[in-house]
Amino acid sequence: MKSKFIVVFVILGLIIPCSIGQSYKATAKLDSTSILIGDYLNVHLEVAVPKGNSFTFPQINDQFFTSRNSSIEWIQNSKIDTIHSGNLDLFRQTVTFTAFDSGRFVFPSIPILSKDSLLLTQTDSLYFTVTTIPVDTTAAYKDIKGNVKTPFTFHEFWLYMKKYGFLILLITILVGLCTYLVVKYLKKKNKKNKPIEKIIVPTEKAHIIALKALEHLKKKKLWEQGKVKDYYSELTDIIRTYLENRWRINAMEMVSSEILDTIKTLELSQQEIDHLQKLFQIADLVKFAKWDPLPTDHDIAFKSAHDFIEKTADYSESIHKN
Repeated sequence: MKSKFIVVFVILGLIIPCSIGQSYKATAKLDSTSILIGDYLNVHLEVAVPKGNSFTFPQINDQFFTSRNSSIEWIQNSKIDTIHSGNLDLFRQTVTFTAFDSGRFVFPSIPILSKDSLLLTQTDSLYFTVTTIPVDTTAAYKDIKGNVKTPFTFHEFWLYMKKYGFLILLITILVGLCTYLVVKYLKKKNKKNKPIEKIIVPTEKAHIIALKALEHLKKKKLWEQGKVKDYYSELTDIIRTYLENRWRINAMEMVSSEILDTIKTLELSQQEIDHLQKLFQIADLVKFAKWDPLPTDHDIAFKSAHDFIEKTADYSESIHKN
C-alpha cells in the first residue's frame, strides 16, 4: 500500500513542474540574420506568463554577455511593454546590440526564472553573421575627403560653458583688471610728463582789446570790397575772443547756439543777450546760407557787437590768474 502512495507522489512531482513550465513561454527574434560590422541589431523578447503569476524578468546588459563569454556589445534596452491577452500576460522588450568582429555569432539563450530562481522557460539561441565591407583592391586610390564642417549648436555652447565657464570668467576678470591698471598707469605717467600749459593773461582788459579789434576791422573795409563772409568771420571771432578773455568761456570751440546757451547762465540782461543773438543770426545766414545782406545789416551786426562789449564792460572781470 505504501509503495502505491510513493509511486503516486513521484508521478505528481514530475507532472506538476512540467505543467508549470509549459504554462510559461519565452521567444526571441532577430531583426536580421546578417549585419555589417558595427551596425546595430535588435532582438525582440516576448515572455508569456499565466495571468496573476509572478516571475523575474531577465536583465540583459554587458554583464549578461560577459558571463557567457560572448563578444557581443550591448547597447540598450527598450521599456517593457505589458499586454493582457485572455489568461496570459505578455511582456515585451527590445534589446539593441552590435559586434565589432566579423564572423558567425550566437545570441545566448535567455532564461526566465521564478522568484525562487527556478527555471520556468528560456528562449532559443539565435545565430547571426557579421560581415565587413568588401574592398575592391583593383580600383584606383582616391584622396581622403576633407573634414565636414558642422554648425556650432547652442547645446554644444552650453556644454562648453558648463565645463570651462568659470575658467573663462576668471581669465576675463584678470585680463580686465590688468588692462585697467595698465591704462591707469599710462594716464598717470602721461599726466606727469605733460607740460603745464601756461594761461596767457592779456595785459589789457578784455573789453579794451575787443573794442580795438572792432576799430581795426572797420578800417579794413572788408564788406565794402565784397569780402562779406570774411567780414562776419572776423567779427564773430572778436566776440568769441572777448568771451574767452572776459569769462573764460571756450567760445572758439562752440557753435553759435552753444555760445548763446552759455551766456544765458551769466548775470546779463536780456537786452545784452539780444545784441549777441542778433549778431550771430546775421553771421550764420551769411556763412552757412550764403545770404547777401544789405549795408544796413552790416551796420546792425557791427553795432550789436559794439553794444554788447560796451554794456558788459562795466561788470567786474573774472579772469583767472595763476
